[in-house]
Amino acid sequence: MAADLLKFIFRVVKTGLGFKAPFELNFALTYHCPMRCVNCRIWEIPASAGRELSLEEIRELAQKTRNLYWLRLTGGEPFLRPDYPEAVQIFQQAHPELYLLSTPTSGYDPERIERMAQQVLEGGLQARFVITVSLDGPQELHDRLRGKAGAWAKALETYAALIKLQTRHANFKALLGYTIQPQNAGRFFETIAEAGKAVPNLSARDFHLNLAQKSEIYYHNPEMEMGQEFNRAASREIREILPARPFSLSPVSLVEDMYLRLSLKYLKTGRCPIPCTVSRLSRFVNPYGEAFPCTAFNRPLGNLRDFGFDLSQIENSPAALEAAQEIRRGECPQCWTPCEAHQMLVSRLSRGGF
Repeated sequence: MAADLLKFIFRVVKTGLGFKAPFELNFALTYHCPMRCVNCRIWEIPASAGRELSLEEIRELAQKTRNLYWLRLTGGEPFLRPDYPEAVQIFQQAHPELYLLSTPTSGYDPERIERMAQQVLEGGLQARFVITVSLDGPQELHDRLRGKAGAWAKALETYAALIKLQTRHANFKALLGYTIQPQNAGRFFETIAEAGKAVPNLSARDFHLNLAQKSEIYYHNPEMEMGQEFNRAASREIREILPARPFSLSPVSLVEDMYLRLSLKYLKTGRCPIPCTVSRLSRFVNPYGEAFPCTAFNRPLGNLRDFGFDLSQIENSPAALEAAQEIRRGECPQCWTPCEAHQMLVSRLSRGGF
């Protein structure tokens, strides 16, 4: 395991220095979602918005993608794709040195999600596999934010099932995901206390934390209001959370803690707290094969179907090079989401950049 981590770090360093193609793919398998979240409008995207990549098209993408060591399979709700385990197997076969696979879920269907996770793990996955189950407040608040009665109970049932799965597979980790947003700022510890009644020994370290973001191309929520009052409340909460997270030398924990610390700077300035290098490190592809620099920057780079499913052709296109220059000049939305920030932090930590 340590040897695999060292190999991963070496490849990240080469990518960050410009000697390799991006090492991470953020791929939305589907935009279908059973939730009706108030701060995310993915669920409003009509079925006619596009044709999702088929399993055979995903196979072409996997086979033609270079330097892939970190794969995020997201959504919508990723586990609504009945072929989720098959998609993972395709990427694993094409990239046997894949180091990390991560997937968020609303936890909408505990039995289905546990079954699919088990299929992935028993299908020979060698990479580290992380599933994050969203939990955005105490029960009443979470259900209201998710727009679904019973969402809280299902999320905790899913998490409990995945924790049991974790005990049987050394390469699997289950986390809860908490997005700090205007409606729940200041209620993180209340969330832990209430969830802890169902999940014993729950702590702040069991949560992956995120700041709510606006995005025209991903969350489809440009109307979301996040003013100075929210920024102050979120900053207070983060300052309370940091000392409550037990110290850990785990690479995941180090990156998560650095993300939170730098979130304080982001909330104060409204700008990405470190120079954005995401165009060298990562790519975002939506369910219909459209590539973008990241989940926040509305700069279409091209559709995989028009480039023979070869991401390298898109990455070297005039549109991609122009977008990279805009990002370097700070002419992008200035986001601070783990979907992109974590790659940048891994790259900087790997090079001793802090």
